[in-house]
Amino acid sequence: MTEFMSTGAGTAVLFVTVTAAIMMVFGAVWMLLGRSDLQRRLGDVTERREPTVVGSGGTLRQADDSLPFEDFTKRISKSFGPKDEASRSEVHSQFAQAGFYHSRAAEYFYACRIVAAALFPILGVMFLPYVVGDVTTNTLALTIFVSAIVGFYAPGYYLSRRIRERQQAVREGLPDALDILLVCVEAGASLPIAIQRMSDEMKDAYPVLAKEFSLVSLELKAGSGRAKALKNLAERVNIEEIRSLVTLLVQSEALGTSIVQTLRVYSSEMRSKRLLKAEEQANKLPVKMALPLMLFILPALMIVILAPVIIRMVRVVLPGMAG
Repeated sequence: MTEFMSTGAGTAVLFVTVTAAIMMVFGAVWMLLGRSDLQRRLGDVTERREPTVVGSGGTLRQADDSLPFEDFTKRISKSFGPKDEASRSEVHSQFAQAGFYHSRAAEYFYACRIVAAALFPILGVMFLPYVVGDVTTNTLALTIFVSAIVGFYAPGYYLSRRIRERQQAVREGLPDALDILLVCVEAGASLPIAIQRMSDEMKDAYPVLAKEFSLVSLELKAGSGRAKALKNLAERVNIEEIRSLVTLLVQSEALGTSIVQTLRVYSSEMRSKRLLKAEEQANKLPVKMALPLMLFILPALMIVILAPVIIRMVRVVLPGMAG
């Protein structure tokens, strides 16, 4: 078996076999998720009865002209996605935190998981002979299994990492954003105008934060209440600093207190927190540097210091031992 796998023909046959098997599994999943003949006929009748609407450019289109790929993602989401409303709401909240505001982002996410779980084993088998040389049955099975697991969880890892990066970007830009808000409000601008001005000024330095506040400005222009728009901001970003700011602004509006004083106090607090965070990171640096110093710097330093002494001792001791 090993000798057969080591040849080019054996590798090609193995790749074709594994690819065919994966495609068969993928086709079986497609058939299981597909609609029955009765459901398809009912869908066709429903589509015929749906009225046409005018699209962009004056062209006529069906009210629900879903593409085959979109139909596939919808079936994937219904089969592998959350079933209850609370879980679906939590999933949509996670995508909003990651910056994906499309209404079908969750469907695309689950479809990417299934497609990646099917494609990663193919790539793993394709590059396996170049990595290990001789391909055995156990190595092949392990590669397919690990590749499928990695492909299934890779989109979730990317989503979590994107959420953390966006939250960190918001934390870094929030003190500067509060300073701009404070200057605008002190100059006599209302809070919606100040938010719009701040988002325009910071779109180059902190695009993530500017995008979130521009969404707040759009909600306010669309007629949404100020408290609701700010709470939506807190849910999209989901960090403690934004939640505290939203709470202060909502309470300030409800109690009739000065927004200028609220922003001034919170801006000063945010600058103090940023300074304390920098000092905390600086205090952690000696502890983080201890292990690299012990592993790399200290051995090289000891060699440089002791090497001349060892060489001199060898020159003195060896002639004495020979005599």
